[in-house]
Amino acid sequence: MKRVLAALVGLMLSATAHAQDNYPSRVVKVIVPYTPGGITDVLARLVADGLSHALGQQFIVENRPGGGTSIGTRAVVTAPPDGYTLLMGTTVLSINPHLMANLDYDAAKDLVPIANVGESIGLIAVPESTPVKTLAELIALEKSKPGQLSFGSAGPGSIGHIAGEMFNQLAGTKFTHVAYRGSAPLLNDAMGGHIPMIVDGVITTLPAIQGGKLRPLVILRAKRTELLPDVPTSAEAGFPDLISTSYYGYLAPRGTPEEIVTKLNTEINKILSRPDVQEKIKQQGAVLTGGSPEDFAKLIEQTTKRYGDIIKAANITAN
Repeated sequence: MKRVLAALVGLMLSATAHAQDNYPSRVVKVIVPYTPGGITDVLARLVADGLSHALGQQFIVENRPGGGTSIGTRAVVTAPPDGYTLLMGTTVLSINPHLMANLDYDAAKDLVPIANVGESIGLIAVPESTPVKTLAELIALEKSKPGQLSFGSAGPGSIGHIAGEMFNQLAGTKFTHVAYRGSAPLLNDAMGGHIPMIVDGVITTLPAIQGGKLRPLVILRAKRTELLPDVPTSAEAGFPDLISTSYYGYLAPRGTPEEIVTKLNTEINKILSRPDVQEKIKQQGAVLTGGSPEDFAKLIEQTTKRYGDIIKAANITAN
């Protein structure tokens, strides 16, 4: 009996190793918890197409929006950890635990990072019609009218909302938050001069900036971006801790074999090294990242803590 059991165990281990060596042997689903067309969807499809060609099996993107990304994320968390269901996750993974008390999963424990594909950058901008030219001038203006000025973001609990409150904390200002239903109405009001300051992404504001409708004061990143090379960083403006970037990366259900994670990470980094892919990522207004699973895990951990501290201090809610 012991010999039979040992033989069965040996066969199972051999079959598992064989399956991992032959991965992928069938179609792989990449869940994007957003509607088609946005940067998350575009980056997911760009990498999925590269993986399909590199590994000889189709990597198909499936959009599952809703629930503040929880619907799509839950679909991956509850999937078998075999490498055939992946997630294109974003910084929302680091924000939701602090805003959604009823989440029935823990992204930090239930997902394993594979590779960070890229990041988008936040910025602070004002209407072109305003006399404010620098961040220092904006702070001085608010302090001359304490509590009377507002800042807009794409929604309650959004990255822009959190970054705006972080700015208040660091600068000692009291800008009142105004939540919009997305970046489009936010930008329309800003371009019309109806709100004195906005905090949003380079990706969404770039056309208005290039069109002379918005004036960027500072990008919320440690290094300047090629997209707006003349705009100073938050550190250059005197606020090195005023950082707001968003990550976009591939993750898998916890328990996915390390060999599969390593294989996917290696191929994704190869894809990201291609000039044509780098150009497409740049066209999306994103910054290519890449790196190891450990790099991505560390970034997620740091981002989750940083945003959690800000959300708690500013009493930010998703409502």
